[in-house]
Amino acid sequence: RDSHNLVLEVLTTTGIIGAIPFFIALGLMVRAGWRARHGPHGITPMALLVFSVLGAMSGNPITSKQFWFILAFAVAAAVPIVLERRAPAPAPLAPSLPLVRA
Repeated sequence: RDSHNLVLEVLTTTGIIGAIPFFIALGLMVRAGWRARHGPHGITPMALLVFSVLGAMSGNPITSKQFWFILAFAVAAAVPIVLERRAPAPAPLAPSLPLVRA
């Protein structure tokens, strides 16, 4: 009783009430993958996500660990990396002399 399609699988198992949050979350993951292209992994999260979702149109990866890992990778790659901020350089000890124009 497998639907062989991700969309039909979600609709038949959860109905429209469960499909709406699933597809909203999938859309947010695609958006995160799109934002991740500026990160250190480049376009890789988005490419994996697109091929995984396109492959889901002819198969049912809902129970596949690889499918869920790719979704998580796309979201995790979009999280900005916060670098340590250094304290500003101390002010010079000697006061600066005013410029004299001749």
